[in-house]
Amino acid sequence: MKMGRGIVRGLAPTIMDPLANRAGVNQSPGLDLDQVAVMARGWSRGHPETDCGPGSRMERTDNVRRILPVWIERYQIKSLVDAGAGDLNWIKTVPMEGVHYQPFDIVVRNTAVNPIDITVQKLPLCDAILCRHVLNHLTEEQVLAALALMKRVTRYLIATTSPGAVYKSIPFGGFHDYDLRVEPFNMGEPVEVVEDCKGTWIGIWERK
Repeated sequence: MKMGRGIVRGLAPTIMDPLANRAGVNQSPGLDLDQVAVMARGWSRGHPETDCGPGSRMERTDNVRRILPVWIERYQIKSLVDAGAGDLNWIKTVPMEGVHYQPFDIVVRNTAVNPIDITVQKLPLCDAILCRHVLNHLTEEQVLAALALMKRVTRYLIATTSPGAVYKSIPFGGFHDYDLRVEPFNMGEPVEVVEDCKGTWIGIWERK
């Protein structure tokens, strides 16, 4: 796996213009500048390891770092797009020999990461999209828009979910648990699901 130029601690986050390159999507609930600024502030809570929140720390990623190589081999994933790569803090340790890995985020905290607004822009065609601890921060309308775009470009979606969680609408930038299997997302049962961290799980769905 090629990781570009690697982690750059202290890199000032670059904010993309959310009005640019909208891939011809009309009537979309794309992020505005104020919302992107919320993402740029991050959720480090003063922790020096990463600006991307507790869920991106090494101690909170043991399970996902273990299962991701298993799924890559099991489902013959040769191209993986990371929709919410952050600063690449934990993903850089995951063995992905022979996998074309492309990281994306609305806020660029690493020189290898490509800017994108997943609620209005299509990701590249790929075998699988990884979307961990991203949709939790979006409104219902934005989550639905992002999922619809992802379904167009990938066979597998690897995403955060919380089985049995009762969905509650939140303002942008908050955090909510959700169950992707049921209303309002209706993704159905994942092929597999494993516990991730602190009450969240990560599942892999296959596009039908």
